[in-house]
Parts: sequence; C-alpha cells; structure tokens
Amino acid sequence: MNPNVHSSNTPIQGPGASAASTKKSAPMIERLMARVDREGPIHPTEPEKGRCWISSHRKVGNGYPQICGPRSDGSRAQQYTHRVMWEHLNGSIPADRVVMHTCDNRACCNPDHLRLGTQADNVRDMMVKGRSRYAKPMSFTEIGHIQALKAIGTPVAQIAKQMGRDLNTVRKAVRKAANPDQPDLFGFPA
Repeated sequence: MNPNVHSSNTPIQGPGASAASTKKSAPMIERLMARVDREGPIHPTEPEKGRCWISSHRKVGNGYPQICGPRSDGSRAQQYTHRVMWEHLNGSIPADRVVMHTCDNRACCNPDHLRLGTQADNVRDMMVKGRSRYAKPMSFTEIGHIQALKAIGTPVAQIAKQMGRDLNTVRKAVRKAANPDQPDLFGFPA
C-alpha cells in the first residue's frame, strides 16, 4: 500500500514531501502531514487500526495540536489537526458533532482512529474509559449507597469524603437519583 494514500484512496503527503509543503501557501493537509510521525503507539484497544499518527504542531493548553489555515468562511484561524484530517477525507463536520479519538491520544490524526459523535458521546466515552478528571464511572452499588446516605440526611460533602469521591460527582449522582429521566451525560448507569 502506498504510504502517501489513505485507505480511502485520498492522497496524503508526509515527511519528505516537497519543500513547498512547509510554506503557508501550501495546502493545509500538506503542511499538516509534513509534521506528522506515523510511527506513534499502536491503537490501545483496536491494534488492527494501526499506529497513531502524532502531530508535532503547537499544542494549546488542552493538549490538542493546532495548525493555522483557511476556514470554510474564507478566514484564517487555528484549527485542531485531527479535525483538519477528518474534513480533508470526509468533508465538513456538522455543527452538532465533534471528532472523537478512539485511541484517546490527543495528538493523533490517523483517520482510522477518528470518528464523529456528539459531545454527550464524547463525555460518556471519557467517563466509561475512566479519563474524567472527576471520577471513574460509578457502580449501581455506589449510587445506591449515596442515595441511602442522602435519604437519612447525610450532607453531600460528608458522603463524598466518606466514599473518596469528588464532591461534584456525588452531587451529580444525587441529582440523577432525583431526576432519573434526565439525559445521562456523566457515565452513571441508567
């Protein structure tokens, strides 16, 4: 298989491309691929999807690399490299969708590691995989214990401390118990 062509038969330039590929006037995908290492780690849960393609572009505070280039409205702006790759191969990203990393590597732009989803899908994925800054997913047993303690009047802060959980996570579990029909965005069992 040609390393400069994705499985969709769309050309993708990589290191060793012409000198023009590093100029701002070069197509953005060429500038992106000029700074991508295709020998990153193997996909952690789906090895058949191959290695991560690691972008060495400047990362912003949230850890996602960005590249400057034209937007659909004609203006120039910083854009996330994984979104640039997705749009290059698949077209525009609907306003109600995000590009998710199945490999959980923010610097990866391997198209086989990317998929579209809603923000709720992305949050749920983060919670299920235990990547939340708040907590790992709660078990039915933990939620039941929280509900029982709350029912007898135990303050939420005391419950959180007793269970070794973040205060906001316990508050969300209490709200979920009080409103079971609310959408599940926090990884709590339905």
